[in-house]
Amino acid sequence: MELHTVATAFDGATALAEWLDRARRFARLEHSNLVPILEIGVHEQWPFVAVERAFGVTLSERIVGRPVNAPTEAAAWLAELVRSVE
Repeated sequence: MELHTVATAFDGATALAEWLDRARRFARLEHSNLVPILEIGVHEQWPFVAVERAFGVTLSERIVGRPVNAPTEAAAWLAELVRSVE
């Protein structure tokens, strides 16, 4: 499991509630290219998202480990991303 927190403060309870609502809507998405979200919540005024980590590497890890070699590879990634959110 991996825990992600929000790095910026929210301007009041309304902004936090809106963020939590968006996060919960996103958590309902199911696709083989999206990591499953296990929990969304707030701990000591820090909103967090817990995700399952046994999913391979993140995009950041992939880019650091082996940068994109050609525009065609980047285009293939983008096409896969678009298919993921259709």
